[in-house]
Parts: sequence; C-alpha cells; structure tokens
Amino acid sequence: MNPLRAFELALGGVNLAACWLIGSKSVWGQRLSLLSNLMWWVYILWADAWGLVPMEIGFTIVVVRAWLRWERDVRRGA
Repeated sequence: MNPLRAFELALGGVNLAACWLIGSKSVWGQRLSLLSNLMWWVYILWADAWGLVPMEIGFTIVVVRAWLRWERDVRRGA
C-alpha cells in the first residue's frame, strides 16, 4: 500500500473516532476533530487536492466554533 493511501485510511479512522466522541458528548471529540482537520490540510498539500480547500475552510471554521462554544458551556456549567 502506498503511503498516501495509508494516510487516507488513517484520516478516515480519525474522522470516525471524532464523530463517535462528539456523539458521546466528549470534549475530546472536538479536539480530535480539530486534529482531523489539520490532517486534511496535510492531505490537500500532499495529494495536490486543491478542490478540497473550500470544504476544509468551512469545516475548520465549524470545528473551531464548536470547540469554543463547548468550552464556554463547560465553564458555565451547562
């Protein structure tokens, strides 16, 4: 298996784990999701997949927003 394909599989696993943790209401889901976004940026550069840039900009904004809201709610005790 070539390294790019192995990275794609790892990326899929990280995405699934992040979704699972978010669905379980674990704060680690947001953190893992941000790591997944960083991995996507690496993938875009490595695979020359520039068509994914608009999607990844949107997902990065959504993940950062969700994490900030999550942390705010935790501090408030909600």
